[in-house]
Amino acid sequence: MSEPTAASPAGLRHQLGVSFSSLWAKHAGTRPRASRTSIEGNAITCALSGVGGPSARSLNGHAYKRDVIAVVTRLTHRRVAPFSTALDPDAKAVTVSVTLHPSLGGAVPMPSGRRARIRHRTRS
Repeated sequence: MSEPTAASPAGLRHQLGVSFSSLWAKHAGTRPRASRTSIEGNAITCALSGVGGPSARSLNGHAYKRDVIAVVTRLTHRRVAPFSTALDPDAKAVTVSVTLHPSLGGAVPMPSGRRARIRHRTRS
């Protein structure tokens, strides 16, 4: 069986999991035992287990936010919208949830399911 490539969904999930684990180790000081990453549309969720409990300051710092955005942008070639990191110290787990901006070629739905009206001007 061949290794998943970066272009395949499995390869991207793997690379994101490895990258989030490395970021966690860099900012929290301990490497997670395992990671599980899922990608659903514009949403990326990575669950890291077996993590040590960092201070809230290390999760909310500018450097951590910058690094998460840089990694996701580099791997997905998409801009990052809001993201969050939730720590469960009792379970020794953390979940990173990232939302991506829609791709340039993708359609953006209108609010309430309405279609955009395009008005054509004619010259008289």
